[in-house]
Amino acid sequence: MYKVFFKDNMITIASEMPVKSDGVDFQAIGRHQMQNVLPLVKHFLMNPKIDLFIKSEIPDKIWDVLVKGFTIIEAAGGTVFQGERLLVIKRLGKWDLPKGKIETGELPEHAAIREVQEETGISQLKIIKRLPDTWHIYKSPYQKNENNWILKKTYWYQMDYSGNEKLVPQTAEDIVEVIWVPINELKRIKKNTYASLLQIFAIYG
Repeated sequence: MYKVFFKDNMITIASEMPVKSDGVDFQAIGRHQMQNVLPLVKHFLMNPKIDLFIKSEIPDKIWDVLVKGFTIIEAAGGTVFQGERLLVIKRLGKWDLPKGKIETGELPEHAAIREVQEETGISQLKIIKRLPDTWHIYKSPYQKNENNWILKKTYWYQMDYSGNEKLVPQTAEDIVEVIWVPINELKRIKKNTYASLLQIFAIYG
């Protein structure tokens, strides 16, 4: 199964639909209909009122076609814990997790640590495990071509923090707040975050 987010909606590609819903645009694509994949996805991006579910006996092939239709950018970030508290940032009015673009030649895990340090002001970070990757689509803010859609893959890592440094938001990246949130208070964070992050927050409750 593949999931990719666009704003608050989601595209799912799988061989079977777990639960059929009236709130989902259900489309079946066979191996002889591969030419329909990108037009279907681009139509969704222009009018994303409900989620899109693409059912196919060859989901890997469908995903390959989708990926080739976009400019790919890779990023990395982390869920940082200090005991039972999770580090979150506020950026552009929403709660977020520290993350950023992977630099040329940089390993994802190194980029994740660097981005956390830059966006929150803390160091002494230790990666504990890798988490599921997330994918989301957005329109490039740097080019006026309306067809220039970006597909971003974000590598996520769970980290432990052992220090006691002051939290410093990276205002150059539009971060206005950095706070520690007890795990049992994540519900309020999930009410105002990005759809693509809900599956990461769901790991912890």
